[in-house]
Amino acid sequence: PGQWLNEREIAIMLIAERALRMYTGTSFTDEVHPVFNKLLNPIRDDKKAMEYIKDLCKSVYFYRPFEPLRDLRLEFSTVLNAIMERKRLSMKYQTAARAKAGEERRELEPYVLLNNGGDWYVVGLCRQTHEIRTFSLSRVFEPKIEDHYFEIPDSFKVEDYLSKGFGRMRGDKPVQVRLRITPPASAWIAGSKWHSSQKIKQNADGS
Repeated sequence: PGQWLNEREIAIMLIAERALRMYTGTSFTDEVHPVFNKLLNPIRDDKKAMEYIKDLCKSVYFYRPFEPLRDLRLEFSTVLNAIMERKRLSMKYQTAARAKAGEERRELEPYVLLNNGGDWYVVGLCRQTHEIRTFSLSRVFEPKIEDHYFEIPDSFKVEDYLSKGFGRMRGDKPVQVRLRITPPASAWIAGSKWHSSQKIKQNADGS
């Protein structure tokens, strides 16, 4: 439905679009722009309003020091469509131990696209291992949507799945780890939540 937005509200939406584009890298550009450009259509010929919006957008600056070498727009779009259509995905996958993608095509029931630290992953049921696995999108080659439908089980919750690992790493079972971190690194470490199970104890010496 149509909604009236003032210049400040449009600027906030465009800043959000820049944040999304920054967070997704090159993979989401084509999908984002047409949607957000619709916001500007009613006032695109109003030069005064457009200049004011541009000036407001300069209030927030985004900086991304590292850029991925490989353009993943095709892979991103194919995987996203497979998830939305609830169809199986076949692909060649380059494992960490191999320099090139294997010739054997893997089949996956993709559940969710995951952005972890700026990198994209697809989480889903691997048909070869019959286990839920995480695949790096940068190692996916020649993805193809297959004509087989699937359902995401109600038992799958991406938050629960991620809580059983540490960042991008997963093991066979949870392991309790105790670290003693000294200053000045301790101040930085204590300012973030690294895992849902963590507990922090401040010592007298600043560790």
